Amino acid sequence: MTSAIAVRDLPVAVIGGGFSGTLLAINLLRYGVKVILIERSSAQLAKGVAFGTRRPEHLLNVRASNMSAFPDDAGHFLRWMHFSDADEANRFVPRLSYGTYLRELLVQALAKAGKDARIVDGEACAIERVDSHARVKLANGSILPCRAAVLALGNFPPLPHPVLEGLPSHLYQADPWDRTALEGLAELEEVMVVGRPDGSRCGPVAGGVRVPGSSDGAVSPRPQAPSACGTRAGGDAHTRSRTARYGTRPRCTAPGGGGRLA
Repeated sequence: MTSAIAVRDLPVAVIGGGFSGTLLAINLLRYGVKVILIERSSAQLAKGVAFGTRRPEHLLNVRASNMSAFPDDAGHFLRWMHFSDADEANRFVPRLSYGTYLRELLVQALAKAGKDARIVDGEACAIERVDSHARVKLANGSILPCRAAVLALGNFPPLPHPVLEGLPSHLYQADPWDRTALEGLAELEEVMVVGRPDGSRCGPVAGGVRVPGSSDGAVSPRPQAPSACGTRAGGDAHTRSRTARYGTRPRCTAPGGGGRLA
């Protein structure tokens, strides 16, 4: 039997090192809880899919004033961005900036925690309960004892739209976060985005399809998009993005034509 004291000395295993897993790990470490953060893709560590983009036109869908990593310090992200007035606090910041923010906080938390924090590059494939604690099994056969295990697996790729799933891949892209989703768009005359242009999935695609010589449209019950953003570039520099406008009659080229659905 594992003693209660020994169990309390075990770490919490956080499976998934994207946005949710990173925020949980950072805040657990703040309160002296040992943490093992397990992530199978080192490139997505502390950023995940949503904040791992490299395109500055991909904006958050929440204002900067509500994006602090710490519930007891609502202004932390604003200070990190060097935002000081209400106009800046209401901006929609590029996702890549927020990804950098998360990674910096994780690095700082790891440095402060020392041996109480550990990053594991691997894939968790099973969790087993043993007495009063748990064990996480990795794909390479390693076993990680822990006092508790947290599944922070993020958003899975969306299911194909039932109306559009029969279209070939060069005409229809089901997952807007797929790194190949925007390939070849410069050669198309028209692109239609199905979804809310201000949403976390539709918005980034709508921003990414603006290529010279092409037009785009969106089918949505709420045809609007965030218009202001702040970007951090070597200090307190910030810019405004252009307002994205969507017509009430979006166009779509039939299969076989010169357009594509996203």
